[in-house]
Amino acid sequence: METKKDKIFPRGIFFNRKHEKQPDFVKGSIVIKVSEFGEWLKQYTGQESIKLALLESRNTDQVTGKKKLYLELDTYVKDNEHKVNPPETPPSSLSPEEMALIKSHREGAEEQQNKAKAEYQGVEDQVEVQAEERYKNMGGDGSEMEF
Repeated sequence: METKKDKIFPRGIFFNRKHEKQPDFVKGSIVIKVSEFGEWLKQYTGQESIKLALLESRNTDQVTGKKKLYLELDTYVKDNEHKVNPPETPPSSLSPEEMALIKSHREGAEEQQNKAKAEYQGVEDQVEVQAEERYKNMGGDGSEMEF
């Protein structure tokens, strides 16, 4: 029996509803970005075919007032059929350049966070020293203070 898995969205292929002025026999259009879809499709090399399901979102689009339609890899199979093997980790819909940019931003943010922690620790240490000095100036020896 098939278990529910993470959704896999194909990259580089999109479905658009028909424009209201188009005739009734037109249901919509499919847009394929050849290089992007081809790159995504490579991970299924060796399989006879894959099936994409055209699904309707749960939420209504605020602009059109209609539910959005989207494509998803259909991994469901009956027990006696060959299973579509999705990749072990779903591919990112971002390009390698975008992924590198995100990684560099993340590393920069971590570096800034570490600097802020070090600055905070430095300020905390200064406050502790100042408090000890004030206590000593008030006549104490500082041995009773705990921080």
